[in-house]
Amino acid sequence: MQQHRRPAPTPRPGTPSLTGASPEHAVLAMQRAAGNQAVVRALSAPRRSGPEQTPLQRSATMDLGAWNDKPVESYEMGLNAMTDDVIGHAWVDVKEVGGKGRKRSVGFWPGTWGILPTGGPGELMSPDGHDGQQMHRQKETMSRDRFLRVLNVVNAWEGSYYQLLYRNCAHFAKAAWIAGTGSPDGIINESGPQIWTPAETAEGIDYVNKKRGLDPQGNPLPAERAAP
Repeated sequence: MQQHRRPAPTPRPGTPSLTGASPEHAVLAMQRAAGNQAVVRALSAPRRSGPEQTPLQRSATMDLGAWNDKPVESYEMGLNAMTDDVIGHAWVDVKEVGGKGRKRSVGFWPGTWGILPTGGPGELMSPDGHDGQQMHRQKETMSRDRFLRVLNVVNAWEGSYYQLLYRNCAHFAKAAWIAGTGSPDGIINESGPQIWTPAETAEGIDYVNKKRGLDPQGNPLPAERAAP
């Protein structure tokens, strides 16, 4: 199953461009951008003080594991991607079908040392820091057995190693998605067995949605006007 490559998105103002850059310079640009994003995220992180402050991030494993108090038989899983800058981001979300209708998003982020070229400890954010900002989204229904497999993946990635090119947010989203759906479908790693990016995640999402008559965010395309 072959995908057509889409042109690279236009970077935001102030975002380092990779056009014409050597591979070494491109990687450094990506690392600098990732570092800048980590700093911004750290400065904007919610604090404990004040009754109106947003709660701190919780353990994704504990959040999803708590759903076992009243389990349901069916879940909806979403695969999400943003591609509006040189780094991009990918994450997943899970929602109960029936029951309490609980929903939680989970994404993998670099910790304090994860922005280094050699990588370092990463962290799962639940909810994900970009939840609700997705530009590309695919969703599937999964069984309780598949939900438990996703929970195992989330548990395995809690506090695990992060590296910008070889073990990043897109790798986590891909692992969780395959565990939940049983088939990657449009997710095809064209860049080799190790490197995986949010842009490639987005291409896989768009490929499947297009086959289903949906737009990149998974919504029905406008009906064509009937001929007079």
